[in-house]
Amino acid sequence: MDSLIILIVLSLIILLGAFGELFFRKTGIPDVLWLMIFGIIIGQFFSFASSTAITAIMPIFVILTLIIILFDGGLNLKIGNVVRDSIPGFSIALAYLLFSVILVTGVTYLLHIINILPEWNIWSGIILGTVLGGTSSVIVIPLVVLAGLNEKIQDILSVESAFNDALCIVIVFTLLGYLQTAGQSSLWMIFRNIAASFAIGLVIGVISGFVWLYILKKFSSEKTIEQYFYVFSLAILILLYVAVESLGGSSAVAIFVFGLLMGGGEFVNKIFKINLYEVNGDILFVNKQIAFLIKSFFFVLIGLLLVFVLKSFIIAIGIMTILIFARFLTIKIVKTTRMLPDKEKNLLYYFAPKGLAAGLLAIAIKDLNVLPGTEEIVNIVFGIIILSIIVSTVALFIYKRNTQKIGNTVPEIKQTSN
Repeated sequence: MDSLIILIVLSLIILLGAFGELFFRKTGIPDVLWLMIFGIIIGQFFSFASSTAITAIMPIFVILTLIIILFDGGLNLKIGNVVRDSIPGFSIALAYLLFSVILVTGVTYLLHIINILPEWNIWSGIILGTVLGGTSSVIVIPLVVLAGLNEKIQDILSVESAFNDALCIVIVFTLLGYLQTAGQSSLWMIFRNIAASFAIGLVIGVISGFVWLYILKKFSSEKTIEQYFYVFSLAILILLYVAVESLGGSSAVAIFVFGLLMGGGEFVNKIFKINLYEVNGDILFVNKQIAFLIKSFFFVLIGLLLVFVLKSFIIAIGIMTILIFARFLTIKIVKTTRMLPDKEKNLLYYFAPKGLAAGLLAIAIKDLNVLPGTEEIVNIVFGIIILSIIVSTVALFIYKRNTQKIGNTVPEIKQTSN
């Protein structure tokens, strides 16, 4: 009976993900919201989250999710646009991360002092701020397209969310490693390790990407082999993750860069005057389907793991307000966004949805359990994922409505003047 229930739940997740994506394209309400709600509902009736099977596969599933989503993000970005928009995209990502860490750390430490968060310390706030200092590329990219923003802003926000994923993951895991060693490293060593981790991931990602495109090109004439290129690439990604982690580098950066090069084979060939493999539509199609499945199951998992605690939810609302203020400061300070029209700036103030990276990091924090107040951190992160998606969706709805109003009034004015 249990296996039959599991099969029914699995089929419902896939159907809900598919219909949710169609509904998202019609309404602008992200499908991940429905997936999390479904996870919450089945969590009330079945004990999947606490089952031995779920506990056993959780670490592997988290790693596979990380690999697929980062690869998908790189594969679907235009490498030329990434190069062009890397500076403004990284500026927004870094500024938003810094403001988030400073404000969240300050507020949570104040809550610790007044005994609302008695178990917390300064590191709890720093890591929570880092986890929440990013935006989700899985949600941002389709939303900015739906919003009808100009292509340059779409690319900058897409690059920002991609940078954010890697940046937050690297910093959080570095800090958790520092805490696991009982703080034996100096702060200078932490920053040096973060820089080294990025550098190792970048170099290995670039080298692996070029070598793999060269190998694929050599075998591309064999059609019976070419149909398995995606499967081979997935195996290489897993090995790449293991290799980079073993060398102390950022697997997130390596995988993202590897995907970026694979998706930009045509651009690479044009710039370097070489003849490497260019990814065809079949690989993109298969990757899209797998990324869809991984995303669907992961957000249901977040709903399953979410435990509603009134105090944590109230704190999540307060921190969400702080994060909006951090976003406001970022948009005001960074030159690229400061020059935007007020209508687009008003959208971006509220447009910082959290998703896969934040969820992955929350689960990792729970598994490692090296921070005081771990359970509250996880509940707050999951609550903010839901709140941030709702806030971003409402902001998008208001933006589209105002844009349509302006668009509708223009013809009437022109007609009257004639």
